[in-house]
Amino acid sequence: MESGLCRMESILWKKPSSSSPLSLLHRVADPSVDQQTRECAAVDFNNHIKYLWSSYEEVAFPLPDAERDPIKTLIVPLVLSSSNSTIIHDHLRQALSVIGSHDFPRLWPPLLPDLTSRLQTAISNVDDDDDDDDFPSLHRLLLTLNSLLMKFCLAGHVRDSIRLDLKCCFHTFANPLLETVQIISEKMIKNANNNVNNLIEAQLLCFSMFHSLNFIDLPGFYVKPVDKWMNEFNNYLNVTSNDQLQSAVFENIGLYLKKTHQPFPDYFGPFAEQAVVRVLLNPPLTLAAIKFLTLVTTTSHRGLLSQDHILQQITDKVVIPNMMLRDEDQDLFHKNYIEFIRRDMDPPDSTRLIACRLLKAIVAKNSSTTTLERVSASIWNLLVLFAENPTTNWKYKHCAISLVLSLKMHKTPVVDAESFFRSAIVPELQSHDVNSFPFLKAAALRFFIKFWFKIPAMDLVGDVVRFLRSDANVVHSYAAIFIKKRLLLKDKMAEPSFAPILPVLSQNLFDALKKRGSEENRYVMHCIMHIGAIPKSPCIIGRCTTSAIIRFCENLRHPGRLFEAFDYLVTQSDKDWIPLVPALGIWILPSVRMIVDKHAMRFFPYALRLLARLKDYDTYKVPPHYKRSILDILTMLMVEVLSESIRSKELMLKVVFP
Repeated sequence: MESGLCRMESILWKKPSSSSPLSLLHRVADPSVDQQTRECAAVDFNNHIKYLWSSYEEVAFPLPDAERDPIKTLIVPLVLSSSNSTIIHDHLRQALSVIGSHDFPRLWPPLLPDLTSRLQTAISNVDDDDDDDDFPSLHRLLLTLNSLLMKFCLAGHVRDSIRLDLKCCFHTFANPLLETVQIISEKMIKNANNNVNNLIEAQLLCFSMFHSLNFIDLPGFYVKPVDKWMNEFNNYLNVTSNDQLQSAVFENIGLYLKKTHQPFPDYFGPFAEQAVVRVLLNPPLTLAAIKFLTLVTTTSHRGLLSQDHILQQITDKVVIPNMMLRDEDQDLFHKNYIEFIRRDMDPPDSTRLIACRLLKAIVAKNSSTTTLERVSASIWNLLVLFAENPTTNWKYKHCAISLVLSLKMHKTPVVDAESFFRSAIVPELQSHDVNSFPFLKAAALRFFIKFWFKIPAMDLVGDVVRFLRSDANVVHSYAAIFIKKRLLLKDKMAEPSFAPILPVLSQNLFDALKKRGSEENRYVMHCIMHIGAIPKSPCIIGRCTTSAIIRFCENLRHPGRLFEAFDYLVTQSDKDWIPLVPALGIWILPSVRMIVDKHAMRFFPYALRLLARLKDYDTYKVPPHYKRSILDILTMLMVEVLSESIRSKELMLKVVFP
């Protein structure tokens, strides 16, 4: 029923109003109407087109053909002439893109030839008289064409109909696009000493259209004039100093490289050399050039990147600077530890990650001893720089740890994990001051988490437990993550190793929840829950619970993970647990009573579940003086019984009738 209502609401919402899209478009085109009304009509028209310009099977109220053809006839001149209002132009162009995504070009045959003819006229005017007044019309034309061709980049599933549309565009627009690029290039050379921002913007749109036409597949058409295109790209890398244009060039030749590099092997060597130069000398181009160089590692030109001097410069001037902690990373470390850990564990698609991918690709494709030794020497040199002045150069050590972590999945280790661990990680883990160099402590713990299976970890578990007392949220969170991973081991070797330090471990975990910002620390709470795998832990945890539960009930924003931990403890079925259940109940029942006294209705289901768990044990009976607590809970729940879930009712009955 609910899905039917949602469907009806969607239909009613999409149902057209009394003003049809065609009448709205006429209102936009009427110069006698004030501009504000025309702008509102353009916005309304765009919204109508978004939901109504589809096939008859896709929408409940599609536009009739009697309105579609006049709209197509009227909208193109309006888009190309509405320069007096940005709002009108933008919304009409968006509507045109929506129409084009369904009808362009096969169901709208006159459109592309018309726009191509207009483009040739506009570009010839710009070439002849060098008048800035001609640029707005050229810019609007290029924007319109670019938005129409973007459908090929946005197409999810490449159907045969999309390929037919693409073929139509190739035959009509490929040559005019190349001619436009060449004319703009000549114009930029002639006006090199003047302001060429308009030309740069126009050329960027042309490169974007080239990218759209080649996005799905590399057409046979571009095999013939490939020399002309590649010469244009090469000129922009060698002559033009505009970063945006050079980035667009790298993106386009990278697209060629993704499709196939076999037909054009002679071009990518020089491009790779230019990319290396740009990466080393022009930081703003780093992202685009690094992506291209990563693709180069898959071609026959990958040997260029493994040359000693090139690899040394890429490592020292590209990879290491991008791996260094930035100011925003340090702010995130202190202000939002959850987001910092998320990015640290699973890095986003940033320049840092792309730089790591480049280094990994170079090492993977050139696994020679020389390459591995060169990268390894750069990493060890970072540790040497740290040793010279730890207070100032601590970022170098953090960078070295990050590099080793980023290369850890490589089949041939660049750095021996155990050797690096003993020389760089152990000193941090055994540091007496858990609050000194928090970034290095966090990096060391993360290294320990990733490489624990290769290292005799249990010798240092006591040191890791100490870091639960660190004031840095990231540090004690990483310590909790490591301990939880060790507790989840299938073998029983973890139990006797943790048992001797269990009192300190449990106390430190609950103390971590008192740290500022960690009152709801999910990593610490998960670790507390998994301590239940260790025998004789309920009594130890019980002594620490009362203050924590009181704090949870006073602040109902907390999710109740601690109650889940107790539920886990009580449900343990090992025979060694049975004698410990009464001791656990001594600490649970007062907390249940406190929940009732504070009317914390949100936690009643948790309290009922705990009482029901305790009733599962035949050897344990609820003490008489706590029966009043149970009756109070049940009485309060009767008020809410109609709104309670069936599961809560079952738990209530289980407590009343054991």
